[in-house]
Amino acid sequence: RGNNLGIRTARGAYLLLVNNDVLFDGNAIEYCLRRYQQNPRAILGRKLIRRRGPWNSLNGRAVRYLEGWCLFASAAICRELGFWRDSTFTGMFDETFSPAFFEDIDLSLRASLKQIALRQLAIPVRHLGSRTTKMTPSFPYMRVIKENHEKFVAKWKHLQAPANEPGASSRAPACSGPRLMLGGLGALRNGR
Repeated sequence: RGNNLGIRTARGAYLLLVNNDVLFDGNAIEYCLRRYQQNPRAILGRKLIRRRGPWNSLNGRAVRYLEGWCLFASAAICRELGFWRDSTFTGMFDETFSPAFFEDIDLSLRASLKQIALRQLAIPVRHLGSRTTKMTPSFPYMRVIKENHEKFVAKWKHLQAPANEPGASSRAPACSGPRLMLGGLGALRNGR
């Protein structure tokens, strides 16, 4: 919800969204602006997950996604991918997945459906690795991951193959239900 609030109130032409456990090793904004001009119909990120894992499995296929701890895009792309209520922009992230996890996978899938490129770049930042969620003893880390995975699958089960896979389609699946890789949620390693 915090990112959506920031996106709604931002007035610039571009947005750089970073988690509170990200360190800057250089001028990330300047770096992103230079690279963004090469393909302005894109979202830039520090890490693109390409392989299927317990987080990004849908109908037996991998959903490619940019990890959400560092994302850069134009305000126009944010509005295009955003949610609107009563003609008012409410944000770019689906708050169904609040407080954490799967909002980045959902965003990446929505971007792919609109042919918005997902580009991994060596943005000069470092992620300290889920410090907020893992270091807060009362945060139900694994329960939230499992619940949001179920929400993600339910939201997108109508896709036969994720849109960012070769030969993808948005037709309803031929089988009665999605084929999912649900095992391994207890053994996550860096979102892979």
